[in-house]
Amino acid sequence: MRKARGFTLLEVMVAVGILALAITAIVGINGNAINAHQYSKRVTVATMLARSKMVDLESQFNEEGFTSQFDQKMAGDFSEEGWDEFRWEAEIVKPELDEGSATSMVQNLVQQFTGQAEDEVEAASNTAGGPTPALPGGMGAMAAQFAPMIESQVSTLTTTLEQSVREVRLKVSWGKGEQTESVDVTTHFVILPQAQWAPPK
Repeated sequence: MRKARGFTLLEVMVAVGILALAITAIVGINGNAINAHQYSKRVTVATMLARSKMVDLESQFNEEGFTSQFDQKMAGDFSEEGWDEFRWEAEIVKPELDEGSATSMVQNLVQQFTGQAEDEVEAASNTAGGPTPALPGGMGAMAAQFAPMIESQVSTLTTTLEQSVREVRLKVSWGKGEQTESVDVTTHFVILPQAQWAPPK
């Protein structure tokens, strides 16, 4: 009958070392999975809170309008909603519209339209084989008459957009120090000014 051989001290130490490495790897994998799950959960919560805060801001601006003609900053937390570790910051940015550039664009469009119209008249005359008909007052004179009206409309539109449009940059963050994470959302609100109504006398 064959006698069972006992394990040497070296073999036992090697086996224990392999077991320790395996346990360490398993614990590391589980830890990473837990961290990933917690991060995913916080991102989901932050996204829902950001969506809710955007709705609140939109309702506030619908009721009050844009009360400032400058950029604004707002901040707070979600303690009332039961999420004490989450905070929010909002930047309300007024668009910078260059009225001069808009007017120049209109002038270029008018000149382009004038050139196209004259080219079409000349092409039609060449096809018919007759002299080029002269337009009453010339296209340049017509463009000159309508240009101030168009520029006035562009000016009004520019002013309306500056008063009615805001870019909202919302940041929902959590954590402390270097461990801070955040979800950033950017959108645009268009709140048209309410017309002033006066009762008939």
